[in-house]
Amino acid sequence: MNDQMSLFNEQAEGKKLRDEGMERVTQHNLSWLSSGIAIMRQQRNKMAGIEATGEMVKHHLMKCGLPKPAHPNAWGAMIRQAVHLHLLVDTGKSTHAIDAKSHACRVPVWRWS
Repeated sequence: MNDQMSLFNEQAEGKKLRDEGMERVTQHNLSWLSSGIAIMRQQRNKMAGIEATGEMVKHHLMKCGLPKPAHPNAWGAMIRQAVHLHLLVDTGKSTHAIDAKSHACRVPVWRWS
């Protein structure tokens, strides 16, 4: 039982550290994030209903003119903000990442709303 409580505490600490990191990367990339969210809003009607991973959203936004952020973790912060703003909706599905650097890790599938 003690080991189980330890695991819960570690999970909570991991989420806390994740959230703190997301906040830092967000604060250091505010202008870039605003530009990305603006493009997502412009693309909303065109992309409505399409399912995509964060990678796919990233590549689409770059094709629309969004430059790379100062830090690669800013992409995750943007996806999180887009979900918060209901621009993307969690489908409950997952798939493997495509980019080789991601080592085919499992990633969520989102739907443009």
